[in-house]
Amino acid sequence: MPFPLDFFRMYECMARLSPHDPLTAFSVVGLLAVGPFEELHKMRRFDGYLPDPECQMKLNMQHRFYFDPPEFQTLFISNKDNFHIGYWRISPDQMPAYVCGNVGVNKIITSEGSNLLTAFKNYIWMKQRKASRTGASNLKKIYDEVAKFCEEKGDVNSDRKNDELIKKSFQVHISTAENIL
Repeated sequence: MPFPLDFFRMYECMARLSPHDPLTAFSVVGLLAVGPFEELHKMRRFDGYLPDPECQMKLNMQHRFYFDPPEFQTLFISNKDNFHIGYWRISPDQMPAYVCGNVGVNKIITSEGSNLLTAFKNYIWMKQRKASRTGASNLKKIYDEVAKFCEEKGDVNSDRKNDELIKKSFQVHISTAENIL
C-alpha cells in the first residue's frame, strides 16, 4: 500500500516531539498513532524488520471500528473516546484521497484535510476552542510545534483549505452508504 509524503513527515514530527516513543507524541491532545505508524516505527527502530507479507491485509485492517467503511484506514485513535483519524482510500493500491475523521458512533465521516498535517492542525485548533485556559495553552504549544515543523519542511501544504483538497473534491468516483461531511 503506497503512502504519501505527509505520512512520513508526520512520523518525523512525532519523532521530534517525542524521540523515545513517537507513537505517543500526541497523547497530550488525546491521540495515539496506530496501524501503519506502528509498522513504520518498528522498521525505523529495528534493523532488518519488514512486515510479513502474509499478514498484509491484517496489518492494514488494524484498529478498524465497527462502522468504518472499507475505504477508511485508521492512523490515529483517541485515548478518550471513539474518535479516530485516517486516510480515505478509493483503492488500496492508490494514494489516499484525503484524511477523514470519524466519531465512531453515528456513522458520520468528516473530511479533516488533504493531508495528515492539515488534519492534525485542524484537530488541535478545534480542541483549543473547547478547552479551558490552561488546557488551551498546552494545545497551543503542540499546535505551534507542528506549524513550525511544517514551515521548516515546506514540502507539505498544511493549510486547512488548499488547492489540493479542492482538486480532490472534484475527483469523487462513487458515493458511499456512509455520510461524508
